[in-house]
Amino acid sequence: MTDYDVPDPLGGATFVDVLCDFTVWTFEIAVAAAVIAFLLGAFYYLTSGGSPQGYEKGKNAFKYAAFGAAVVILAWGAANILADAIGGTVTLTGCS
Repeated sequence: MTDYDVPDPLGGATFVDVLCDFTVWTFEIAVAAAVIAFLLGAFYYLTSGGSPQGYEKGKNAFKYAAFGAAVVILAWGAANILADAIGGTVTLTGCS
């Protein structure tokens, strides 16, 4: 029987490292989405031209963007609390 050398697809990372990287990556995507939602709300608001429908559309976009940003911040806090409970930390550059 021959030995086969199978490379490690994770590069030596553990499951916790992969989960941490996924958490940081997801947070960065969510922050970018929140910024885009705020900008879209501002665009709707400024281009409403006095139209009540356009004004409401912009106001709702701001409201939903603020709610989404709050959820992201709370989730980040929960991830830090969980990481602290198991003896680690979560930062924007990775975990330890």
